[in-house]
Amino acid sequence: MKAAGLLYNVRLINNAVTLTVEASDPAIATANYNATTGSVSLTGTQGRSSDFTSADIVSQTSASTTYQKGVGSIVNQPTLASERLSVNTPSVGGVDLSYTRIGVWSIWNTNYGGYQTATGIFGVSTLASDMPRSGSASYTTSINASATQNSGTFPNFRVDQATSAVNFTANFGANTLSTSLNLNAFPQTGISNGLPIYSTTAVPLVNLSGSGTISSTGSTFAGTLLATNATMTGQFAGGFLGPQAAEMAYFFGVSGTFPTGYDGFVLGAVAGRKP
Repeated sequence: MKAAGLLYNVRLINNAVTLTVEASDPAIATANYNATTGSVSLTGTQGRSSDFTSADIVSQTSASTTYQKGVGSIVNQPTLASERLSVNTPSVGGVDLSYTRIGVWSIWNTNYGGYQTATGIFGVSTLASDMPRSGSASYTTSINASATQNSGTFPNFRVDQATSAVNFTANFGANTLSTSLNLNAFPQTGISNGLPIYSTTAVPLVNLSGSGTISSTGSTFAGTLLATNATMTGQFAGGFLGPQAAEMAYFFGVSGTFPTGYDGFVLGAVAGRKP
């Protein structure tokens, strides 16, 4: 299946952590999952391809499976995997979505000294023949996202799903859509056992507004994002899933200057269902 999403790099340039989006829709051209064996075969842009088997699974729950391979093959990075894949089931209002899966596929890039990551929306895509072509719908959503500001010792933020407001409306008759993300986030305050510690109090992060186009021959969509209270721009790409576009999901990435005046970026995924 085609998996709409983004291909991006996060790397250190001139002592600043930067986000570069290299391709969108589809960043993962095909994704084939064998439920019997637990294997996943992927192809993507820039000649990327890979096969993960059940032997590559390093963690698994009812909502998430993580694969990795090639540990020890990266020069001077003996504990890192050369490739990683996670497949997750998003939830909205505490209830798992029925047709939607979110995939994140990372391959170590020696030129950048970091991972090049492709994201994709998997699952039961809405058939072109079953896509609504009239009317509109607003979706109940959830968000999973993080941010980095080049602001000092602890630059990372975890977006607060509870207090952030994310809206998504599709106009099926016009093949257009709109989305807004008013994001609050927990700032990082320290590190414990190699893992970040975050504040328990969320602070305003950035407000984003976006518009896009729905494929007239399929169920994918893509568009652009612009900050309404800062100087940040970016992209999003995703698709509709289930009968009559019952669910939706997209990946997004924006970069630029936050309202705080620091440069940085936000990366994340939004998923939703019709009320």
